[in-house]
Amino acid sequence: MACLVAAPFFAAAIVLALIAHGGTSTPKGAPASAPTPAGCDTSQGRTLTKLGATPLDWAAHHVATYDPPSGPQTRWDARPDLPRFRGHEGAVYNDTRFYTACVAGSYYIQLARPAADSAALRRGLEELPSDARVISRRSRPRCMQYGVRSERLIEALHARDNYPPTTRVLIELPHRRGARGTQRIGLAIVLQNQVDRAPCTLSG
Repeated sequence: MACLVAAPFFAAAIVLALIAHGGTSTPKGAPASAPTPAGCDTSQGRTLTKLGATPLDWAAHHVATYDPPSGPQTRWDARPDLPRFRGHEGAVYNDTRFYTACVAGSYYIQLARPAADSAALRRGLEELPSDARVISRRSRPRCMQYGVRSERLIEALHARDNYPPTTRVLIELPHRRGARGTQRIGLAIVLQNQVDRAPCTLSG
């Protein structure tokens, strides 16, 4: 298994990424170590519209906005109250990546104002099915990380591309020195044994 760690009411950002059976990213900048997928059936696991959604389901629920030339289809759902991006309107979902043209594998969500960790964690959990539950918590020098499990997410991804039962979601809340709360919230679907090893890099 290989790591594919790469999407509004508070100023924080949420990064999501998927680690699974295999995959590569459609946008440029994907990890070079991503293996060739065994296969992806995008007719399966159609209940997801956020993290883990098929590219078509994602596009049906989000509106593309300005993208940098090096990363097409990476920014979605423009909002004027969010920080601008290279002179362009801010977006809720940023740095979005679609692995193997199969899943919305990673992104960060930009929020409107700084959020306490508890509020940011709740916002991150909104990106997951309602059965998602936090199963671990780890404090690091530059971020707080939570391991999350969702049976519904696992079931959908397993049906589509054989994601394993050990699939988890990593929610990362990066902290800036001297700042109260968090400005970015990272989420990544990882293997269970990779949750505690992940560095504070999900939200760049």
